[in-house]
Amino acid sequence: MTLSNRLNRSAMWGHTNSIVTLVACILSGCSNDSSLGNKTSKKSNSASTAIAPTTKSPLELPVGTIGAEKMVAYAQAASIPPKDDQFTKRFDDKPLLGRLFKVTVPYDKYNNSLHYSYDTEHEKLKIWAKLDSTYHRSHELDPKLDFLILQHTGIYGAAQPMSNAYGLTKAVTPVQHTIVGLGNKRATYVGLFQKDKYSSKDYIFYKNLTKEISISPEEARVAVIGLEMDIEGVIVAGENKHPIVCKNTKEKAKIDYLYEETWDECVILVKLTKIAFHSPKLGSIAEWKVPATKTGGQ
Repeated sequence: MTLSNRLNRSAMWGHTNSIVTLVACILSGCSNDSSLGNKTSKKSNSASTAIAPTTKSPLELPVGTIGAEKMVAYAQAASIPPKDDQFTKRFDDKPLLGRLFKVTVPYDKYNNSLHYSYDTEHEKLKIWAKLDSTYHRSHELDPKLDFLILQHTGIYGAAQPMSNAYGLTKAVTPVQHTIVGLGNKRATYVGLFQKDKYSSKDYIFYKNLTKEISISPEEARVAVIGLEMDIEGVIVAGENKHPIVCKNTKEKAKIDYLYEETWDECVILVKLTKIAFHSPKLGSIAEWKVPATKTGGQ
C-alpha cells in the first residue's frame, strides 16, 4: 500500500471517529463549552436546596385597608363552632380592632342591602341602602343586630313531609341562610344613617340612605346594570373587646309559610364612615361621608 493510500485511510478513520464522538456527545448532553457542565451542576444544586415559598394564611392581616374577601374570611372563621372538648380556642378576632375596611357590594335583588325602584309615571329612579336586622325574625334572641349585608347565601334542601298537632301534613323545605354583615348591636350607633324619631336608648331605628334621579325609562334600564355600593369604615370593639358577633336562630315552618329556616349570622362590628352608589352608566350616583373630625352619632 502506497503512502498516499495509507494517509487517505487514516483520514477517513479519523473522520468516522469524529462522527461517532459527536453523536455520543449529543446523546449525553455534552457541550463545546466545558464550563457549562459545572454551571448546570451548580444550578441543579441550587434548585435542590431552594426553599419553597410559604403559602399565606387567608386569615393573615393585610397591610392597609381590609377588603371584602378578607372580611368574609374573618367572619366565617369566627362562626366555626368550638369542638366538643370545650377547651378549643375561638378565632382571635381582636387584632381586627381599629382596622379600616373598604368593600364593594354588587346589587342583588334578594341578597343584600342595596335596592332600587323605578317610577314610570314620574320617570324617577330611586336607589337606597337599608340596614337589615335580626328583628324581622318572629322571635329574636340577643344579641339584636343591625347591619348591611356583605354576603348572603341560601341553601335549599329537599322538601320533607311534616305534620302539625292537628295531623295536617305538608311538604316543608329546609333552608340554610348564612349571612356576613357589617353593623352593630341595636343600641349602638352604626354611623352615617340618620336615626328615626322612634329611636330610644336601647333601640335605634334608622332611616334609609336614599337618592332619587330624574331619568327616562330607557336610560334607567341601562343605569342599574352593574349597580354597586361602596362601604367604608373602621372595625370597633364589642363585648369583651371582640369585634365579631355571631348568632344562630331557627324559624319553624307555618301553614302559610312552608319553609323551615336556619339563620347563621356573623356581624363584624363597625362604625361606618362612607357609603357610595355607582354604576358603569351613571358613574358616581351618590355619596355619604363622615367628616374626618366627626366621630359621634347624628
